[in-house]
Amino acid sequence: AEQLPYLGAVYALLVHGEVLFSGSQNKEWGPVNAWCLKTRKHVASLLGHGDAVMCLSSRANQLYSGSWDATVRVWDASSYTCLRVLTSDAGPIVSLCALPLVCVAVGVDEIHVMTDRALSQTHESKTHASRTHVIKDDVSSVNSTRFQNEEEEE
Repeated sequence: AEQLPYLGAVYALLVHGEVLFSGSQNKEWGPVNAWCLKTRKHVASLLGHGDAVMCLSSRANQLYSGSWDATVRVWDASSYTCLRVLTSDAGPIVSLCALPLVCVAVGVDEIHVMTDRALSQTHESKTHASRTHVIKDDVSSVNSTRFQNEEEEE
């Protein structure tokens, strides 16, 4: 009989094509696991995070996983290989959203807008009571990214 991974608490689920991805606290099997929706079988454990995976998002053929280890890992959603690791000083990543040009990752203390290459600028946020980092790359359309508080709009 096939041994199924013990996942512990599952914090995130994401359907991408015909695969269900789960984000959990289990480190032995990997906190990110892939399940075929047609066969209902476990197809892959994505290893690399050092702690629980709290959130998942996808864009094109890429899967993004945000972890309590303060990293966002970018995976190829077909081969299940890690393409890159984005490290955050925002503390544990608790929510993320992959958009066409950026990935917005919410940490316990800060919000990051991440692109493939990292140079950060810090913007103070009075309404969130923490800092917002914009990690930019060379793309000119991304360079215009800016967060404003309601007080700044006046």
